[in-house]
Amino acid sequence: MATYREQSEELEQILMHLQSGDLTVDEALPFYEKAQKLISSLEKQLAAADNQIKKLTVQLP
Repeated sequence: MATYREQSEELEQILMHLQSGDLTVDEALPFYEKAQKLISSLEKQLAAADNQIKKLTVQLP
């Protein structure tokens, strides 16, 4: 699995590509779908990190 940073960078590249306006709708669709998958994965990673932080914070005296 790619790291959060790697996925963020890939998402950024996809978004720049989509925003360039050089793609037809048919060409853009696979990029859009990949971006959606990356966003979902990044959100899950952030939620997991948030849960870990909460657990650690509860354990503090």
